[in-house]
Amino acid sequence: PLRWVAPAIITTQYPEWHFAPSDSQVVEVMVDYGDRVETGQMLLKLHDRTLQHQLDEANATVTQSQHRIQELRSRLLRNEHDTPKERLEAEGELERLLRLLPEQQQQVQALIGRQERLILRARSSGRIVTWNARGLLRDRPVRTGQALLQIHPDDSPWIAEAKLPQRYASAFLTR
Repeated sequence: PLRWVAPAIITTQYPEWHFAPSDSQVVEVMVDYGDRVETGQMLLKLHDRTLQHQLDEANATVTQSQHRIQELRSRLLRNEHDTPKERLEAEGELERLLRLLPEQQQQVQALIGRQERLILRARSSGRIVTWNARGLLRDRPVRTGQALLQIHPDDSPWIAEAKLPQRYASAFLTR
């Protein structure tokens, strides 16, 4: 057998990368280099101020609509001091709000879904191989698509890559 001493890199064939889903800020890093992770384990928590503002506004709109619906129903039930025109306007507003409310609630749910995607979870079990992940990421702003963490999954095959001087290549390839 031939033997050569050469620098080598051993790595997984299919690393699992985690990227920033939106422009946001890392608010919590739950893992660090060398940590063992399981499928579904929380890795990072991000915060998107723009998304939070949109969610707060959407929740406020739903709350306002719900309060206004209660006011109109109460007013129509009491039937006090309303002219026929005022009653018709109140019924029309109530009908409009009842049609609009489900759309507003769907918008809130969609924003909550986007917010939940700001919690990055391991897609497979393995080891964190991002060096100094806590130090690199904690309280840092990140851009959409920015690579944040890498995991070497347990079930991925490994590759050894050695760098040999050219003069040894022919002897190695002919064997």
